[in-house]
Amino acid sequence: MDRHRQEEPGAGRPVDVEVLLLRRTDDGGLAYRVRRSPLHADDHPDLAALLLAGCCSPAVSHSTSWRAEDDTLVLTYAVVPDPDRAEPALPLPHPLVVWSGDPFSVYTLADEVFVDGALVFDRRDPRRQPASDLEAGLPSRGAAR
Repeated sequence: MDRHRQEEPGAGRPVDVEVLLLRRTDDGGLAYRVRRSPLHADDHPDLAALLLAGCCSPAVSHSTSWRAEDDTLVLTYAVVPDPDRAEPALPLPHPLVVWSGDPFSVYTLADEVFVDGALVFDRRDPRRQPASDLEAGLPSRGAAR
């Protein structure tokens, strides 16, 4: 193999395309549904995501992430709006945030965050803080080690 040639992402392992179809609910919240299919050898993942979503009119499709799942590489796309509102969708949970002060101030911090009644973040408890910064993948300041 040429040492200057880079392997294609997913080379040697199966690749799936996963699409999160997002929509606004009648009560102003968000809902989603998931579709997933194997990516065939000659298919471009962007086009495969749109076809999987059933999009034939303009929609926003964005490749959001990839992950390894067993021996399969999964490429995840978000598509807005969901082209088929008749299909059942799951509501996204509404987080409840307890702020340290005025929620419209740039100096205010989130003290606690609850999702579906469960405490998922507590600024004063390192065990209830993310282990990494999702943007950079670096350890967060208060992360438990």
